[in-house]
Amino acid sequence: MVFIVAEELVNMYMRSDFYTHLLDEVTLKLNPEEYVYFNVLQDGGIVFDPREGVRDESKYIPNPDFLQDTETQSRLLEKGFRERLGVTFSEALGAIKWIIENYSESGNPESPGFFRRQEVVEVFKSNFHITSDQADLLIRGFSLTAQCMKEEGRELFRPKQEYRAYKRAFFTDASSGDDLLFFSRRMAEECCTLIVRDLAFKKLPPEWRSKKINDDLAQISAKAGRWFESVVESNLNKIGFIGVTSLKALHFKSKNRIMIPRDVGEIDFLGFCPKEKMLIVVEAKQVGVATEPRMYLDDYSKFLSDKGSYGEKFERKYKWVQENAADVEVYLQDKFDCAVKAESIGYVMITRYPSFVSLKISEFTCISLPEFMQKYATSGGQWTFSKMSINA
Repeated sequence: MVFIVAEELVNMYMRSDFYTHLLDEVTLKLNPEEYVYFNVLQDGGIVFDPREGVRDESKYIPNPDFLQDTETQSRLLEKGFRERLGVTFSEALGAIKWIIENYSESGNPESPGFFRRQEVVEVFKSNFHITSDQADLLIRGFSLTAQCMKEEGRELFRPKQEYRAYKRAFFTDASSGDDLLFFSRRMAEECCTLIVRDLAFKKLPPEWRSKKINDDLAQISAKAGRWFESVVESNLNKIGFIGVTSLKALHFKSKNRIMIPRDVGEIDFLGFCPKEKMLIVVEAKQVGVATEPRMYLDDYSKFLSDKGSYGEKFERKYKWVQENAADVEVYLQDKFDCAVKAESIGYVMITRYPSFVSLKISEFTCISLPEFMQKYATSGGQWTFSKMSINA
């Protein structure tokens, strides 16, 4: 009964946020003749299925995927992790997986796993030659305690809080004096995957952090963004688009140069589609996965409503290209030694994962990379995304 109530509380919080912040109107229909006698008509009005954006993802995302490349991430974090925990990031993750493997049943993943903190601390001390405090921090970075939740002021409707059962799979049994921890094997394995994926978004348990590690996470985030730009470029090249990434200035064979204004900023991809005689402007956004309405609202702020939002910045970029179309054509001709004469400008914001906010954007197309590639293929290689005339 407790779990049913908890599930209903979560469902009510999510629906409340969705109705309040993400719908223009809500209609409640009451019908006492039905078993479930209340119904919100808009529940089925907006269809957002993020699975569509990751279907056949392997066709478009190369291996290794930077977001899951623990070898590269561990190398970039090595010095900071050794100073903080006495082990590399890969070793820390391996240690957590060792607990999962050895203190739960692989043949019965639904059965809870148990272990005693001090017992595992001693194993880590011996195997890694680290201190008791370092071994304890390693475990605590993957653990959830009632004390930490109380100190943080944990509330169900605040999904961005640190101490929640999302990336912390080891639960402390308070009656054991903090020594006994239990976990779900399946959930713990999922949490390991989330920790690796979220490094690119500078997220890591505070127990594992230090100033050096924070600096390294910023470096990983920057590299992840550049990596995604290169992935987008590679996919665009495959469907016949030529272009340049990370563009800050137009350099001509005549030795002249036009700088892109600072308030416009770097253009992620500027190119040309010979087939449709179209200039192409692409913004590549390596954004994380939003899993619930409160986080959809956070995305809405970043993409649309905040001053200096992603949408506002992108608009300045494709309008600058429109205003400077003749120079852009000459630049691309010089760069690729081909005739470039455009009749229109196509512009699209491509994200790594599907985003609910894409349903709210009318000014331009916002779409995940797999969805973009699939839609382009099913349209017979026709540009069905946002575009405008050169002379509009």
